[in-house]
Amino acid sequence: MKNIFFLLLILLGSVSCCRVESGLGHIVETQSVPVFSDPAGAKVFVNGVEIGVTPISLTLRKDRNHSVGILKDGYVLQTFLLMRETDGSRLTPEVIDIELKVLS
Repeated sequence: MKNIFFLLLILLGSVSCCRVESGLGHIVETQSVPVFSDPAGAKVFVNGVEIGVTPISLTLRKDRNHSVGILKDGYVLQTFLLMRETDGSRLTPEVIDIELKVLS
């Protein structure tokens, strides 16, 4: 059942996109980016702000790059840069799935 949930989350996250109105009155498209870690329960930071814990689906603006950090006590901090495509069509990578490394 757990695997089905994760698969569904990945599928929905990879195709999910919506439009939101920014404070300036123009439309900004967003993208869902699923984030998984092994072990689960790691803190997730986006652009330096704690958002939640894994597994989680982030809704991010597609018009800019984002830095994502994954941190769990006793494990090495993992960081990712989600880059926007030059045409603004999507962020890559579209899914983050990481096996955390134990601190030595």
